[in-house]
Amino acid sequence: MKTAKNNSKFEDYWFIFANYLKTKNLKITVQKRELLKEICEINAPFQIEELLKRLAQKQVILCRATVYNTINSLIDSELLKKENDYGVYCLKNTSMEKEPYIKVVDSKNRAEFNYRNSKIIEILKGIENQFSTKIIAVNLKVYV
Repeated sequence: MKTAKNNSKFEDYWFIFANYLKTKNLKITVQKRELLKEICEINAPFQIEELLKRLAQKQVILCRATVYNTINSLIDSELLKKENDYGVYCLKNTSMEKEPYIKVVDSKNRAEFNYRNSKIIEILKGIENQFSTKIIAVNLKVYV
């Protein structure tokens, strides 16, 4: 059953994933969106075969290559993790409260790293409090 909480969770994950796809110059497609939506609805550890069956029941047709490539992109974007060697996957928590950091993407050198700075995190938390919202991702471009 769909709930407002699951839909909100999906929108948060989709926002992050769509930004990730943009930074990697990958296509943002309806198929990737539907796949992520179904993963959010499962809301528990899953195997790809289970995911494919659920999609088929909803008459969402995706080729296996799309599913596996999207799963790999979700792992690379740090939204999904592989739980074990038996092909069990689950969504990661995106809450800034758990482990606040800023993911820095250097597109010129194609490098990524996590940056922790208490002042920046403090500013973001201040924005969250002022606007009564939850910041999931920030997209910032710096020109040097």
